[in-house]
Amino acid sequence: MTSQNNQKSPEQIAREYEAAVDPGLVEFIEKVRSISGDKVNKLEYEVSVIGERQRNDYEKLMGIPLKATHNVYCGSEVNHTVNRHGADGDADQSMSDIRDIARIGYILTDYDNIGFAIDKNGSTCYSSKYKSANNKPSPIMLYVKRINGFHIVAQTVNDSKRKRLYVISTYKNKNNPLKN
Repeated sequence: MTSQNNQKSPEQIAREYEAAVDPGLVEFIEKVRSISGDKVNKLEYEVSVIGERQRNDYEKLMGIPLKATHNVYCGSEVNHTVNRHGADGDADQSMSDIRDIARIGYILTDYDNIGFAIDKNGSTCYSSKYKSANNKPSPIMLYVKRINGFHIVAQTVNDSKRKRLYVISTYKNKNNPLKN
């Protein structure tokens, strides 16, 4: 789904993206990376308040009201992102600069496209870790912003009692995963 957003020049988008580093999130990522073991699983960072645009797009896709109020990034998901997409990432090195990870708040606010993650068979992808309100695996939603390719933020759709949506990863790709 392409979300309505103000038309900006590529130069303006690049300037906004460069300026969008959240210093608190950089500090959180560095803290997570310095801790080992189960302590990481207890760390959380509130990336942003869910805005009206994100709420409306979520509700259109899901067909139900959104109760969550915040986007949250957990320590274990930071480690997943770095291990998968960091400097020595198993999948790629698109997030080797932690400042790119620290721009997820910008992507969640100023995305170009939003939709469900789809596997190679055309089926919706689900989180094995997070459950939805009906205790079933939570679908994964992607927020995509075109910036020298595409910056993608993956988030679970698990509108829980804690009123949070959880960021589970972020990465860059030359292709938009929501376009076939």
